Amino acid sequence: MRYVRLFPILAAIACSAPKEAPPLPPSKVVEWAAIAGAPTPGPDNTVRVALELQATIDPGWHVYSLGQSTGGPAPMSVKVSPPYSIDGEIVGPAPVKAKDPNFGIETETYSGEQIFKIPLKLAASASLSPPPIELKVRSQSCSDRLCLPARTTTLTVQPEKGTT
Repeated sequence: MRYVRLFPILAAIACSAPKEAPPLPPSKVVEWAAIAGAPTPGPDNTVRVALELQATIDPGWHVYSLGQSTGGPAPMSVKVSPPYSIDGEIVGPAPVKAKDPNFGIETETYSGEQIFKIPLKLAASASLSPPPIELKVRSQSCSDRLCLPARTTTLTVQPEKGTT
């Protein structure tokens, strides 16, 4: 008879959710934003546009650097759509280098708020009204216990009015 009384209690305990269930990650742990400066004349009948890309990364999370080596997490990458092209090196803050518990290798990461400067080039035929810039940023976000799949964010930004 004792077992009959304990059965409902044991069944309730077995069906209840564990107390230490890991929290679900937010859908967006990284917010990307961009601002483009005014177009300026460049050599060879081209137009230059300075672009700033800003990452705002939630506390406890990070993304991997542009220079992250292969064989582990997905490195950050930036691409622009024609008629623009990246004209030189993307300049950003120095990444933090440390052994990553998720991958067991040394990684390069960014956390918090970071700004990257991206030099762009546009054919001179764009004249005084350059078209909007379409920017694709790919990154992988991880915490110290969980990694989200790499994701591509598309941003569209209009350059400031200029005198080309």
